[in-house]
Amino acid sequence: MKYFKIILLLVIFGFFFYENIYAQKNIEGRYKTSGYYAGSSLIINSNKTFSYKYWGHITSDTAAGIFVLSGDTIFLKYTFNDYDYLSTSDISQNIELQLAANRASIHRPKTLIVKRKKLYFIAEKNEKVYMNRY
Repeated sequence: MKYFKIILLLVIFGFFFYENIYAQKNIEGRYKTSGYYAGSSLIINSNKTFSYKYWGHITSDTAAGIFVLSGDTIFLKYTFNDYDYLSTSDISQNIELQLAANRASIHRPKTLIVKRKKLYFIAEKNEKVYMNRY
């Protein structure tokens, strides 16, 4: 009976350890938040690229880039957004487009934490937000 408790403890510890390692290695997939008026989705590809989409009450944002996985942390680097291709010869319109891009991009996460098939990030007002895999 004395060894049974030790073995049971090792099995339980091993299960949690395996689950955390598996989650870190297998992060590819689709994730999303859900909300009544706003939400976001993130697609992580096996070639270290991602695409991100945010939709809100009157705003939206689409972006893509590359990511680096370090332990249980994902660092996102955005290399494309949906405002990149918009350009006019009118300077005032370009400034308006840039302001719109900046307003939409404030919702983009830059760092994510991987934990049990969920991604966590800190959003506006220091809220912890998680994205479920779907």
